[in-house]
Amino acid sequence: EAKRQEASEKQFAFEAMVRKTGAGGAAEIAEQAASVEARLRDAVERYVRLTLASQLLGTAVEQFRQSNEAPMLKLASTHLEGLTQGRYTRVETDLDEKDLPYFLVRETGASAAKTVHDLSDGTRDQLQLALVLGSLEHRFAAGAEPMPLVLDDVLVHFDDRRSMAALEVLAKFAHTGQVLLFTHHEKIRDLALSLGSDHGVAVCEI
Repeated sequence: EAKRQEASEKQFAFEAMVRKTGAGGAAEIAEQAASVEARLRDAVERYVRLTLASQLLGTAVEQFRQSNEAPMLKLASTHLEGLTQGRYTRVETDLDEKDLPYFLVRETGASAAKTVHDLSDGTRDQLQLALVLGSLEHRFAAGAEPMPLVLDDVLVHFDDRRSMAALEVLAKFAHTGQVLLFTHHEKIRDLALSLGSDHGVAVCEI
């Protein structure tokens, strides 16, 4: 009952305003309402077009990312598995709240992935090296001309076990393209020497 009374009062007030303004005023109000409606319709149509275009662009970008990123990540995962001696077996990407991509790694037997911030300095270096190798290998497979890979003391955070694993991965990668590893650590030199020529490793002291 109260709502009906309120609606009746509003209708009465509107009719009183129309009577007060007269026919000319009512026509002006109707014209203004039509103008607002037209502008609103144009704004809605423009918003729909922009939204659709944004969705189509996002879909195209995602398809391009997947077609190029997925093979590279698969190769990087293989290298990371070798570098970590099977501890980490998969490299993934995800998007943050700003739709910016970031890397994740999965540990063998673990259900949750780890972000880069969860990793030790040594494992972060292993991930970075795996991504570099995976990216180059993907480019070479796509037809890019192989070029030498020059690395300068990239094993500085590795212990002997990790260093040997990295040298073995690099020796294997050298079948794809030449690898030049510079170091001033005698430990790395000795580990490389232990691989011998069977792995295609040559040590030059300068």
